[in-house]
Order: sequence, then C-alpha cells, then structure tokens
Amino acid sequence: MNRRRIATVTLVATTAAMLPAAASIAADTGSGSSVLVGSGRVITGSQSTLLRHGDAAGATTMSLSLLVALPNQAQAQALAAKGVVLSPAEYTRRFGASQAAVDKASAWARANGYRVTYVSRDSGQVFVTSSVAKVNKSLSLRMQRATLGAVSGLAPNTDPTIANSSGVIAVAGLSTLDKKEPLNARGLNTARAAVGAPRASFKVTPKANGATDGSTQCAYYWGDHLYPRAKKYSAMSNALCGYIPQDLQKIYGSAGVAAQKPTLGILLWGNDKTMLAQTNAYMKDAGFPQLAAANYKVFSSGKKVPNECDPKGVNVEQALDVQSTHAIAPNATIHYYDAGSCLDAPLTATLQKMVTAHQVSTISMSFGAGSDRGETAASKAAWDRPLLQASLTGISTFASSGDQGNNSTLPISDTKVQGYAGVGLPASSNYTTAVGGTAIGLTAKGVQAVAAGWENRVFRQTNTNTTTSIKDVTFTANFLPISGAGGGQSATYAQPSWQKGKVGGYTRRAVPDVSALADPGTGYTVRFTDMTNGNQPVYASIGGTSLASPIVAALVGQAKKKNNAKVGLAAPVFYKLAGTSAIKDINFPNKSGVFYNAHNDAGQVVPNQGYVVGLDAKPENLVSAPRWDNVTGVGTPNGAAFFAAFK
Repeated sequence: MNRRRIATVTLVATTAAMLPAAASIAADTGSGSSVLVGSGRVITGSQSTLLRHGDAAGATTMSLSLLVALPNQAQAQALAAKGVVLSPAEYTRRFGASQAAVDKASAWARANGYRVTYVSRDSGQVFVTSSVAKVNKSLSLRMQRATLGAVSGLAPNTDPTIANSSGVIAVAGLSTLDKKEPLNARGLNTARAAVGAPRASFKVTPKANGATDGSTQCAYYWGDHLYPRAKKYSAMSNALCGYIPQDLQKIYGSAGVAAQKPTLGILLWGNDKTMLAQTNAYMKDAGFPQLAAANYKVFSSGKKVPNECDPKGVNVEQALDVQSTHAIAPNATIHYYDAGSCLDAPLTATLQKMVTAHQVSTISMSFGAGSDRGETAASKAAWDRPLLQASLTGISTFASSGDQGNNSTLPISDTKVQGYAGVGLPASSNYTTAVGGTAIGLTAKGVQAVAAGWENRVFRQTNTNTTTSIKDVTFTANFLPISGAGGGQSATYAQPSWQKGKVGGYTRRAVPDVSALADPGTGYTVRFTDMTNGNQPVYASIGGTSLASPIVAALVGQAKKKNNAKVGLAAPVFYKLAGTSAIKDINFPNKSGVFYNAHNDAGQVVPNQGYVVGLDAKPENLVSAPRWDNVTGVGTPNGAAFFAAFK
C-alpha cells in the first residue's frame, strides 16, 4: 500500500516534552485560570496551508488526554538513558503522579460533563471523551472543522484556557489532524498478483540464480527470474513474490532461538477476528509451525474503527504484524492490542494500558506520521510518558520510521511535509527505538546477495533489450512510486546522550536506530481477508517499515528471553553493538535493482516493457553508508552473534 503518510499540524512546542511542571507551559491569566500554551493553537509553517471550514458540530465526540504534573522527570530520563530498569511498583512510587493530582483532574472533567474512560497515575494522564460543545465551553475555545493538505479533521481556534484548580497542565488531542497511518507498502502492480498463493502453495523449486531467463514471473528468490536482457544494475532480479516464514528465519538466524517463549506486544487499531485462522492457514500452506490459540491474545477496545482510520489498510497491517512476529518467534505469545482509533488519545491510552499491565517484553508500533515538526508539547508528552515508563520497567518499544523517505516524492498539494525529514512520532521519541528499512536479496541457497537500504528510484524501461531506453521517472508529475524508509533529524526532539557523536553530524534526535526488511520489492508474504474483494482470503507480498518494526521487536524479545536480559530502551544497546559482529552494517547504495512488468489497462503484461526500481538509490538525501546512516541506522541484527550479544 503506497500511501502518503499523515503529518501533524505545526504548533508551538517550546517546552520539555515531559512537561515537568505546570509553570513550564501555563500562562496564568490572573483570574484563577491559565492558558495552556502548546496544547492546541495551530500555527502553520511557511509551506503549510491550514484551511478552516467553520465551527464543528457541537454533538461531535472528542477523545482527549488531560495531563497533570509528574515528579522527578529529569532523573527518570537520565536513568532510562543509562539503561536502568526498575520494578513497576518502584517506578510508580518515584515517578508517578500523586493520587490527589489525578483525582483533581478527574473531578474537573466530570464537573464539566466529560466521561472519564481511563486514569493512569503512572503517566499522570486522565483520558476522557466529551462533545465539542462541552470542550468549547470548558476550555474557552472553538473547535473548528479544518483541513491541512489532504487531511481533514478538527482544530481549535486558540490554546485552551483551564481553571488552575483542575491541576491540568496540558491537554492532548485537541487537533485531530495528526491521525496516524499504518506504514506498509506494496510494490508496483502487485494488486494484479494479490489473489492466490504466490508461491504455488509454497512448494516450488527455484531456478538457478543470476541469469536472465526471459520470464515475467515474480522471483521466488533473488535472481530466480529476470526478464530484461539489458540490465541497468549488475545485481538484478525480478521483484520477489514474497518471502515466507522460513526465509525470515534464514535472513535473521532466528531458527536457533525458536524455542524461546517471549511475550511480545503489538499496538494497532482494528481487529480482524479471522486473524488466527488466516495465520494458521498460511502456516499450514508454508509448512511452518502453527500459532497456538493460547499464544494469541487479543485485547480489543470493542470500538468500531472509524472510516478515517482506514480499516482496510489496518486489516493488512494486522496480518503483517502478527504473521511476521510469528515467523521470527514461532513459540512466542503475541498480545495484540486494538486501540479502536488512529487518533493520539486512544492510542496513547492503550499504550499506557500495555505498559501498566507489564505482560510483554517488547511492543511494536507499525504506524506513524510524516513529520514531527508539528507536534505540540502536549502530544509529545502523551507519547513520551508511557514510552519512558516502558523503558524504565524493562519493556522495549519499537516504532516504524516511515515509508516516504524524506517526503520529497509526495504530491505538491502535500506541502505541509514535502521536503521535510521523514521523522514522525512515535519513532522520533527519545524513549523508543526507531526502525528503518532494508532490501534483502536472499538466494535459493540462503545467501544474501543483496543487503541494501530501502530507498527506491524508479526507471521506466520501454525496451528490455537495451539500456538506452531506461528513463528516470521518480519525480515525473503524477507518478508516485514507492519511496523508502523515513529518516533524518527530528524537528523538535533534542539528541539523546546515546546518539551524540554517532549520527553523522545531526544535532537533534536522529532516526532510525536500527533496521530490518522493508523494501516491498523484496517483501514478505501475508495472508489476510481482502475487504475489497468479497472478504475473500488472499496472499500478497507486503513491505514497509511496518514489516521492519515487528521483526526487530521479535528478535529483541527472543534475545532478552535467551539471555534473561533486563533491557528497557533498546536503542542504546544497538549503538553499543555497532561495529561488532552482532550488527550487520548496511552499505550497498545504487548497486542493485528489481524489475516489475508493465501492464495495460486490462491487467495484461506489456511485452518487452517494464519498470526498474533501483534499491538504495539516491533520489533524495537518504542513502546507506558505512556505520550509522539515515536509512538503516547502525545496521541490522546479525543472527547468532546478535542473540549472544544483546543483553
């Protein structure tokens, strides 16, 4: 699914993300109330166009988070950076909000007609729902219908004003222009190959690698088929049909630790109730161990996902997350949490529930936004607080870095993020590990002929017998190809101590930290319910950093279980292991490519024509390089050496 990523609106965020004290963001009005600067006022950048379309309907329901002050936050942040792990009870005692503080905020909410849905002392948040009319009255603002680029939602006309007696120092969720999207991607023309088992029920014998054989079929392994006689790159293959679970184990060497039984978490929204059956039908076809019913636990919000949150894409995303996690760690227990919405308040509330329950060792978040340049102090804190708690209580969290590179291939109408670094929440938080993308060309013999960064440049080859017909179309008008893993420098987060001097001259938080398989040209096969085709089960090859995040989370979960390692924030460990045999450095720019067939409007292959997609090519400023780079981070986990060293 090649989709434009959703970016957040640009707001003033001059204060610390953790909001340590009310004074840091509240401007006292002198009348027993304060303006919560950084909680709502929309300020667009020079390239952004925010359009307002009148007041929102008073009956419209909103989900918000009311934040109160937390103690000792500088100390908590310093401990997380050092890799300290505390018990959940110790965390609450030292860093949780007081019961009186959350009670006061809850009382204010109920007095103003809000419904309190969840209260967390740990993160100092009171999650509520209310109507626009009540939000307008209680916070002295007007919620308005608004659009920012192609995104529609609500935005306040000003910062909220709240009674000091509430104890609330920030309100998150007032803008709904920051919807998150799943970060999965499909290659060119894959919709025409989505139905049916793409590997003939996975029982195939690939041909010898490396030769042009004139076949238009997708390749079962790298170089198994190659159509064009004239090759642009010395290392080329037809686009892959999609790896299967056994292939992921070969790529990451996880078969050797398959007996480990970690408990792994996945955060998303929406729930396909057939997922377990779909997964096990796939595993049967592929000859891979089943996902036991007792090992798949769903924690559902019970809410119907709104259309604006793209339930069709989430359906594919759930399959990708669950089935790749099971492939890496077939004996793991998977806890799948459905937040019910792609908006920040439901997502952060569900994340907080996962952290407080403390039943998983890792959490994968395969969603994000195009840029964090518009995040408010309130929205950053709403994410940072549970992520920091996870880090300090031994839960490692992972977030996809993005699927649109540095956003320069987006339509010109998307000027709100176009050309800005593809670095968005939650990946840009200092309390999670950002996962970038690779392209892996695995031969039938299990050799990685290609290990490159996921950044694509697209060429049209109008005559496959000659290279003179190959024309660059990446930036051609109206042609929006798959792009690549997000990366670069955060617009708002300071650089964490564990990145200083290691991230190529960047001075703020740099993304990603580590990487795994993501290029859809070398994607992973998933099975899911096709909601666009009569709810039929289908197989398709999917990529995106949505694939990379659960892979790394599962690898880390296995390593932690194997080594009995008490690790929360995983990113500093990856930087310590960089340059050792535990991490494979990715440095293969502009040396390989995959070929896709051209199709006519009837879906038929056009003879002697197609597209060449350059892997790790440089249409933007993102490309792999020695050591850390802005596509693959420090590299990718390297089999047995990684499992031995990660602790």
